[in-house]
Amino acid sequence: MDTSHHLHLRLAPGAGIGAYDWLDLGPGSDTGGGLRDQARANECFGNRPSHGPASWDNVMPLSAPLDAASLLGRDPILWHEAAKVLYGKSITSNFTELPKKILISGCPDVQKMQQQRPR
Repeated sequence: MDTSHHLHLRLAPGAGIGAYDWLDLGPGSDTGGGLRDQARANECFGNRPSHGPASWDNVMPLSAPLDAASLLGRDPILWHEAAKVLYGKSITSNFTELPKKILISGCPDVQKMQQQRPR
């Protein structure tokens, strides 16, 4: 069975969101970080939910134990509204204010990199 097309399909939501400003949402699956990687690469919102909140009826899985239905989106409010539809009662959205601090793991120190750059 030729599965070479799976890689291209896996990248489709991120490519669409990154390339077309008229595309608001991109559905897909996150098996091993695929949708989260696309979200990061295309500067949009994405997630990896727990297993089970979205139906997988009539979907051929890449890896059933690892697949999780996900969304990519440009606008956090639209993304959240779509996620509420996709995940139903499983989504929690009881926030009342924006975070005061955002922690980023593995973010390079840009000033240090610029100082170390060969001239």
